[in-house]
Formats: sequence, structure tokens, C-alpha cells
Amino acid sequence: MSFASDDMVRTIEPGFLAPRDAGVTGAAESPVLGPNNEWLKDVKPELVNALRELVRQYRQEGIVARRHEIRRIRQARLFWACSTPGGT
Repeated sequence: MSFASDDMVRTIEPGFLAPRDAGVTGAAESPVLGPNNEWLKDVKPELVNALRELVRQYRQEGIVARRHEIRRIRQARLFWACSTPGGT
């Protein structure tokens, strides 16, 4: 099975850039955010708050997953400690 995109990938020259999205404004039209977007919080505080909330939720999910992993490991150690001869 061959897709049209497979052929296109092979025919694209090195260094080819994708065409610009019609919905994206040019650099001259966008607000100046600094070289590392350090002024983004002044221009779009709602966006910065949404990103911070996403990071907080992601970290919270990682903490919960780690706690479950530690619980499973402890249960397995207890099982094998109790089921082997001489275990307590």
C-alpha cells in the first residue's frame, strides 16, 4: 500500500520549508515578546496562566502515577518476603 505522501517525502529537496499557514500572522504584525518570549506574560497573561495550569496538572499526574508504582513495588516485596522460606 502506497500513500501520496510517501512519494512527496522522496521528492522534497533538502532544505525545503513548509508553506506558511494562512492563519498565522507575519513577524512584523505580531507583538514583540522578547528573544525568549519573556514578555509573553505581559501581552497574553491568560495564555501564560493556561500553560502554567497544564504544567501543574501534568506534574500532579506524575506524582499520582509514581505513588501507585511505589505501592505496587512494596506489595510485591512484601509478597516475596512472606512467601519465601525464612521470610518475615
